[in-house]
Amino acid sequence: MRHRGFQRHTKFFLFVLSAGSLIGCGLGRTVQAHSPGTANRTAASDSLKKMALLQQLQWLQQEIISRPDQPLLRQRWVAAAVDSSGQKLYAVGVGKPPPTFRSPVAAQQAAERAAFLDACRWLTYLEAWRRNDQRPVFGNLSGQAPAAQVIYKIVTLDQTIVLVETKP
Repeated sequence: MRHRGFQRHTKFFLFVLSAGSLIGCGLGRTVQAHSPGTANRTAASDSLKKMALLQQLQWLQQEIISRPDQPLLRQRWVAAAVDSSGQKLYAVGVGKPPPTFRSPVAAQQAAERAAFLDACRWLTYLEAWRRNDQRPVFGNLSGQAPAAQVIYKIVTLDQTIVLVETKP
């Protein structure tokens, strides 16, 4: 008897939860479509996507640095660094401010330039590894870096990390 009562309450609870979710989703869409803050939410969502891509690429790049002879890591990185339509390529670069600079602003600018150049080096690997994930071996790169732009940046006291974008 107790079991049936529990089942009945559980079914009722699930029904109410489902109905509330459906109604809530409908209201959420309506509010979002007419809200003046929609642009801010879209920008925040875009920023979160860029941060997630930056973290994924940075982790894979660190794995490649740690195990440079693993072509599977290169394949995974290339797959993550090329957008789904193949129209954009991404890479991450890291730069540290030189300790010899007296001006914090100049040190920060130097760190950002170093991060940008590091990301461009990774873009050069990306172009090569899209053709052949075996060549060049990591650490033995020659080629011209493509034109790129910084689309996301994280600045801390001890480093700058940038996400760059280019077109193939």
